Amino acid sequence: MRLPGNILFNGQWCFTVGESVQEDVCEITGSKGKISFPVFGHTVKVKTNAGEQVIDFQPPKHIQQAMIEKVVNYFLGKGNNPCSAADAIESMKVMERFAYGK
Repeated sequence: MRLPGNILFNGQWCFTVGESVQEDVCEITGSKGKISFPVFGHTVKVKTNAGEQVIDFQPPKHIQQAMIEKVVNYFLGKGNNPCSAADAIESMKVMERFAYGK
């Protein structure tokens, strides 16, 4: 899909491959190098002409806690809506591009 700024996105998912060929990686390639990281891991690799840097991090214990709390507070009348209808529609459009290639 083509993102704003004429950025091309290409994603591939296959959930039925053998264990020996399973790979969990997201790569962002640009004109000056590449950033890669596993979706379910704790390491980011940054590769440029100057070399490669590996950054390890410890994710928060409850990564979704902040968003869940905001949603609950909204429905309890204790906070603002954390996601507007316009944001939701844009998310749906992106998911449809993945599913239907439009």
